[in-house]
Amino acid sequence: MYIAMAFRFLPTVLFLLLIASPSYAFNIGDTLPVTQVPEPGELILQDNAVVYRPWNSEQITAGSPALIFHMAARLSSEQIIAPLKAALEAADFAEGSFQSVSVVNLNDALWGTRGLVLSKLGENKREHPEASLIADKTGAVRQDWQLSGEGVAVILVSAEGNISYFQEGGISEQEVTAIMSALNTEIERSTGSSAAE
Repeated sequence: MYIAMAFRFLPTVLFLLLIASPSYAFNIGDTLPVTQVPEPGELILQDNAVVYRPWNSEQITAGSPALIFHMAARLSSEQIIAPLKAALEAADFAEGSFQSVSVVNLNDALWGTRGLVLSKLGENKREHPEASLIADKTGAVRQDWQLSGEGVAVILVSAEGNISYFQEGGISEQEVTAIMSALNTEIERSTGSSAAE
């Protein structure tokens, strides 16, 4: 009798769990939920020295597309993103044609490696001063955006502030092509001209 009653109420329980559990997948056309990273924050160069300041997602400005990466502070993240990074560098986009924003989740770093990660981020900032690099100590962005944390999240936001591409996990060769195509489209829409120089 009790088993029969349990099965009778199971669909209701499952439904309540589903509506109570937030989804981490963005919908195309959505705007990014506001999130903040108080520390360490965004890496800023001052006389070639790296300092940090609090960052929030509202600093991603309208007027030009933004390509946003969210990744764990692990070597595997660099390996996942390497083909896309190579494609971006080879494309030779005009300076200022899009915003590049990388959020690194220090809360997901291997024990004892946080200092090494920050040092590497500092090197990357010196190599690419135009890029926005954000070190997230507590994993606030992952939580606020309800990301799974598996692999790398790639989010393309249009000049109007709407999400036009989203994926999370690994990045295949076909997905690199799709991301590059979507980015080119958004740059052309915002500038009215070809994306690459």
